[in-house]
Amino acid sequence: MGKDKKDMPSEKIINKLAKKEFEKDSKITDYWFPIKSRWGLEKDIFGVFDCLIIDNLGRITFIQLTTKPNIRARVKKIKDWINKKRINIITGAFSIEVWGWSEKEKEFKKIIINYKSLL
Repeated sequence: MGKDKKDMPSEKIINKLAKKEFEKDSKITDYWFPIKSRWGLEKDIFGVFDCLIIDNLGRITFIQLTTKPNIRARVKKIKDWINKKRINIITGAFSIEVWGWSEKEKEFKKIIINYKSLL
């Protein structure tokens, strides 16, 4: 049987866990989570990503946060978005990751989305 939805951490909890992870990582210089607009529109970046980070080399990474069991669905969502918008991720102008929180392991499983993973 699958996990009951009530056993899964909320988006707010996953965001807090990610912020802690960002603050521990000396290579991450800053991060940003968009705020929800007063009109109640979706707060995701480009309708896909939950936050972005900037590392000490100035590289930007867009991150989709989720639970570990939902990683595959989020990768598909990103793949569909890349194809729909015809975004060339080969250029290396930015990177994309999906972080899935594992309640059992108490850590994020991190998936890097690159050209090969989209084939």
